Amino acid sequence: MKITKKEYKVLKGIIERYEAKKKPNTIAGVDFSEVVNCLHEVKVKPTIYDWSNEPEEVMFMCTDDDGKRERWSEKPEWSISGGSWLYAGNGHGSKGYMTYLTTYNSPFEGKAEDSLEARPQ
Repeated sequence: MKITKKEYKVLKGIIERYEAKKKPNTIAGVDFSEVVNCLHEVKVKPTIYDWSNEPEEVMFMCTDDDGKRERWSEKPEWSISGGSWLYAGNGHGSKGYMTYLTTYNSPFEGKAEDSLEARPQ
């Protein structure tokens, strides 16, 4: 299960507050300790990107060296020689690259080659 960083922070805060109290807690008649136990078992991992408003055809997102968020329908690969993301299925090129969806608002911080993320299932 993947969730956004914002959702992860909220869940982490809930777990920390619950564990600090160390006593049973219910919300709307549900024993909250069971929710906390489930979250620990699932080991939720935050996603890099917010996928909630992305079109269905976007299967991968990544960030280029300029900080632009790129959307792809096909899985791209990092080109060491070019320092960018390329589709490498049948030679190098831009197959699957959605130019019209590129934006400058990438939340990713770090090396661009570590920014690729597949759409969460």
